[in-house]
Amino acid sequence: MSATPPTSSRRPENDWRLFARLLPYARQNKSILVIVGILMLPLSFMGSVQPILIGQAISFVRQEPQVWSWLAEQTISQGMLILIVLLFASISLRLVLESGQGYLVQVVGQRMTAQIRTDLFERVTSLSMSFSIERPWVN
Repeated sequence: MSATPPTSSRRPENDWRLFARLLPYARQNKSILVIVGILMLPLSFMGSVQPILIGQAISFVRQEPQVWSWLAEQTISQGMLILIVLLFASISLRLVLESGQGYLVQVVGQRMTAQIRTDLFERVTSLSMSFSIERPWVN
């Protein structure tokens, strides 16, 4: 015969309450998180430049009037080489920035996980022995 556990009057935690409980751990890594946030600006810029460069390449090959004026003055081979170099540079810079941002996010995540585990271990080891004695409602 098993006894039922005592009912809890606590409200179930929602996502915002869980997020609020993680904030102290995030504050310990505030400088890295600021860098991650700052990296979003050039990443967004690089993401928007690439389609523009591809559009300019298509317009340049089709000899459309929307081509940038300095690009329209170039020969086809020169103009395409310039656009290819610019596209390659933007893709390379974007990859470097994404890699750096991804690494920093992983660093913060691992640090937060390690701190949560440390805090949990300290909490569990600080409890009295009477807390560890088997409860009648635990199977």
